[in-house]
Amino acid sequence: ANETYIKEFQIAMREKMTQSLQSVISRIKDWNVNGNGFGLRGEVLSEMLHHCEWAHKKCQTFFGRELLIGKLMEYISPTDESIKRTGKFGGISAAVIGVSGAGKTALMAKVASLIHRQSSDIPVLIRFCGTSPGSQSARSLVTSICAQIEFLFDLEQKAKSFADKKYNELVQHFHTLLQNYPVFLFIDSLDQLTDEDMGRSQISFLSNAKPHKDTRIIVSCLPDNQEVNPDTNRKYMYLCETRLKEENVPIVTVQMSTESKEKALDEAMDILQNILRLLGRVMTDKQLKEIREKVGEEKEKTALYINLAVGVISTWTSDVDAKDNLAGGVQKLIKQLYKTLERDYGKILVRAAIGFITFSVKGVSDLEMEDLLSLHENVRTEVFQYHTTERIPTHVWLRLRAALGHLVVEGEHGCMQLYHRQLREIAEDWLKDEKQSLCKIMADYFGDLVDGVIKRERKIVAQNWTMDGKIAFDIESKVNVRRCCEAVHHMLHCEMYGEAKKELSNFAGICSRIRAGEGFQIVGDFGKLSDLKPDNLMTNEICGSIEEAESFLKQVDHYRRWLRQQIHFLTRSPIQTFLSSAVLQPHTSLLRKDAIQFMDSALHSGLYKHSSLQFAKPMGGQSDFDALVATLEGHSNWVTSVCYSPDGKHIVSGSE
Repeated sequence: ANETYIKEFQIAMREKMTQSLQSVISRIKDWNVNGNGFGLRGEVLSEMLHHCEWAHKKCQTFFGRELLIGKLMEYISPTDESIKRTGKFGGISAAVIGVSGAGKTALMAKVASLIHRQSSDIPVLIRFCGTSPGSQSARSLVTSICAQIEFLFDLEQKAKSFADKKYNELVQHFHTLLQNYPVFLFIDSLDQLTDEDMGRSQISFLSNAKPHKDTRIIVSCLPDNQEVNPDTNRKYMYLCETRLKEENVPIVTVQMSTESKEKALDEAMDILQNILRLLGRVMTDKQLKEIREKVGEEKEKTALYINLAVGVISTWTSDVDAKDNLAGGVQKLIKQLYKTLERDYGKILVRAAIGFITFSVKGVSDLEMEDLLSLHENVRTEVFQYHTTERIPTHVWLRLRAALGHLVVEGEHGCMQLYHRQLREIAEDWLKDEKQSLCKIMADYFGDLVDGVIKRERKIVAQNWTMDGKIAFDIESKVNVRRCCEAVHHMLHCEMYGEAKKELSNFAGICSRIRAGEGFQIVGDFGKLSDLKPDNLMTNEICGSIEEAESFLKQVDHYRRWLRQQIHFLTRSPIQTFLSSAVLQPHTSLLRKDAIQFMDSALHSGLYKHSSLQFAKPMGGQSDFDALVATLEGHSNWVTSVCYSPDGKHIVSGSE
């Protein structure tokens, strides 16, 4: 009877679990297709909701600073005559400028919230650049904003159709929407955008925009530093502020009270105590006095310091000595946070995890983090005091990730990044001695160089050029973007020049990286290899003789010549064009020989039957290289001026 009961229980539980899983799968599919009834794909809707949630959280930590709010509201007011401006950025109503951590983001969120309450007829859109997959580049940002405008005004969803079109066409569509449909558009942290399509340095997506008369566009960014900051030993020069000032865009400068240091300190303490009250926390008089002294050590009295300090203070009991448990100054406080994580979760584990996030090109995903930690021998030694499996248990990382909390945000492809530049800068300095070893692990992992036995035992994911099992030359294949953007970067840093050359001169890799938008980066990577001297290659035991080193560099140079001349052509349809382009290189080109050999191999093996490759029989052509070094595209009119940098490494051209 007991066995019968157990079997019946197992069957019932299996059915229940199956139904539950099927329900979850159904909801996920429905979300992906139409956002569970919203009529938007889940990916698009998630992007919109992320920024709404981010704004809500920032509003909760904003107190006081009425003068700043009032000044910004003056430029946004529908009756304000100052918005009738002309020029390249005449469509921008105001720009919020402030040092890192000054509270620009919270101010933008607060004013957007106030506008939403006052102007219910006109939609309010807000974006926090660099905090989500759809706010990393100008293209992704504009696509997301267009999708939201189309949704709000019940228009045909065209934004996604521009994915494979030219950037200028997308921007034109964006400008058309801004011109025809009134919105309040807040774009925070322009400096956090990548400079692809000159979205950051030229703010190209807002250039010459002529929005609806009731539309207001408000942006924020860091100030451009002309000199290195003595406190941080860094210089921020993203050109956003410079471009805005050149066009006389109204500026609102964010900082604590300018009346006196005491007034600024009073204001900072008011904000801190209000946030603590919101969390249901009250400090003793002694603690408040000591906290005030610590806040006073922060030169700029930045909102970043206050918010990080609240995270520490909110865990205290009344008997905690503030003097010994709160660091003064944002850099010291960030180090304290990292040290606390070390204490709570293990020094080696924490340093490795934060290091992988910090030194990766675009962050790491949860699965990648588990793989990377499982390849870190010291982490395994530390963790396996308590576990006996080959792979790091999932919960080890998830517990640490939960503790990182608001310090990380999700970027492209589900990858985590430290959300604020000062968090990243402190981590870079804190972990500088371990950078080499961490990059070596990432080079092996993303370059698919992990030993086969280790890969099987620790269940490490293979990093093929494609994600769906199809060959890289199939136009329907899904490119492994993560390998494309991470592998060579780490190989070059670790002086794995032989592996980097093999990765770069792989035709499947070249096609994949161009398809992943990394085409121009390949040119730069080959440039770094070509800057090497034969001695570098022999010192690192990559080449055994001068002749071998010279042959290595010759092949690198020939690949680089080809890509510098042809990259604009190749980016349009790399799979269909790379072979015909390569075999037309001069007869002395080593690349040409490699391409002909690859073409013969593809024909004999039948590879061409499963690909989108287009073969071209080499006929005639140049016998040797000519003087053409590179073909540069981008100007829409006659080039009237050209200037070289003193070291000969850079060239600037100008046209009307």
